[in-house]
Amino acid sequence: MLNEEKSASGGENQEIPNPNPTPIEIQTPPPPPPMEHKPIYKNKLFLGFIVISALLAFLIGGYFLGKNSSKILQPAVVSPTPTPIDETADWREVSNNTFSIKIPNNWFIESNNSDYIRVQNYDPKNAPGRGYDPTQDKGLFAAQIGKIDKQASNTEELKEVIKALDRESESSGFVVKETKDTTVLINGISGIKRTSMENPNEAPILYFLNGKGGVFFFTPSLDISSEKRNFELILSAFKFTQ
Repeated sequence: MLNEEKSASGGENQEIPNPNPTPIEIQTPPPPPPMEHKPIYKNKLFLGFIVISALLAFLIGGYFLGKNSSKILQPAVVSPTPTPIDETADWREVSNNTFSIKIPNNWFIESNNSDYIRVQNYDPKNAPGRGYDPTQDKGLFAAQIGKIDKQASNTEELKEVIKALDRESESSGFVVKETKDTTVLINGISGIKRTSMENPNEAPILYFLNGKGGVFFFTPSLDISSEKRNFELILSAFKFTQ
């Protein structure tokens, strides 16, 4: 009977567990010693960086400040206005009861009356007494100013006067070529400059208003290229005297 009980319990040498086991003690390692944190301002690299940055800022700021100061302190340079040179200052004046012009001192007056003047750069006594020849008369120049028996008070009326002159020329058998008419103002005098469309180098004709209803013409002739500048100066000095 006893043997059966041993067999049911599972054998003779089976070890019975201890109902109150002894707890195992686990040792925790000690914490590492605290690290020493130095203030950032005590770091040599950081201090060096601060010093260099401050030096660069000082140098750059000083450069721009000096540059701007030099700009402020520099006085403004004002270029003097050139005085216009009067190329006709030593020329002689030719006038009549209506208008006046100025010509070089070595020029000649071929004609001068109350409403007409003709001047030229050669002695009229030595004129060949023939028509103008571009080869033989190269360098010879003349200019004439005179009154036209027409009336106009403004440039629009002046244009109609010029058209009437063209019709008169055509009725007399002359060929009127195509021209370009330009409004001009010289010395406060209103007028119209007529140039050839076919030959721009051909002598122009200028028509002026005297402000009192009178119409005057002003034109160069002969070799106009030889005295182009002088003609412009004569024209610039043209004025009405009454």
